[in-house]
Amino acid sequence: MAFAVGSTSGVFAADTVYLFTYFTRNGEDGLHLAWSEDGYKWEALDEGRRYLAPKIGHKEKLMRDPCIAQGPDGTWHLVWTSGWNENHIGYASTRDFVHWSEQRELPVMAHEPGARNSWAPEIVYDAKGRQFVIFWASTIPGRFHGAVRGRGGAVHARRPLGRGPDRIEDRRRVRRLFRRLSRTALRRDAFP
Repeated sequence: MAFAVGSTSGVFAADTVYLFTYFTRNGEDGLHLAWSEDGYKWEALDEGRRYLAPKIGHKEKLMRDPCIAQGPDGTWHLVWTSGWNENHIGYASTRDFVHWSEQRELPVMAHEPGARNSWAPEIVYDAKGRQFVIFWASTIPGRFHGAVRGRGGAVHARRPLGRGPDRIEDRRRVRRLFRRLSRTALRRDAFP
């Protein structure tokens, strides 16, 4: 689950709201949205209806852990966990949450044949670098001994997407960052 602010600047207008992405039914049901004026009280949009159905994934077609970020051109970019044991994550974009691009698989862990999964992706726009950055959690058995405790040795990885969804650059970095699954990156000036 993740949220995005309906403004790309650090100063919020009175009509700005927070948008929250979430999933139900183990991710089988697709993307759901909620909104809030203050970030504390949330209300499901359109009585909790689905905004996008999952269409990709090798074994399961799931849309778990959806995360969105808005680019400087106003386009929203969505990433999600597409299955329990996949080496890719899902990606789609929209300008209006009604019309969506074709769903794509981003093969974020294809370079690691032992990777068991790619979970809980987060996407943020780095205005200084003028690129999107995606990071996620993966389990790679036998890697990073002693750095991460737990079954399978979970690691987090990140990968800049480049300057747009059609210009995906592969800049792999596998790092031992956290022992927990989900993390979020926010700008320091994102909140008043």
